[in-house]
Amino acid sequence: MNITLSPEQEKFIQSQIAQGKYTNIQQAVDAAFKLLEKQEITPTDLEKKSTHKLDKLAGTWTATDEIEFLENTQPFGKIETNLWK
Repeated sequence: MNITLSPEQEKFIQSQIAQGKYTNIQQAVDAAFKLLEKQEITPTDLEKKSTHKLDKLAGTWTATDEIEFLENTQPFGKIETNLWK
């Protein structure tokens, strides 16, 4: 596979090599792809992370906390019929 880089991309890679961050173009491109792979988040991964963060709260609420939560979120469950005409 051949990849064409823009002049700006080539200049950036050459500057990274000149600064000693990489010894050649292939190293710089490999690092870029590793970073891209790291940033890729699937919905399942995101769901797992969210679930994990919420797991810490399990069993920590008192009855008073639950009542307060339900009272504060109750308005969000109401449908404003005048907005749906």
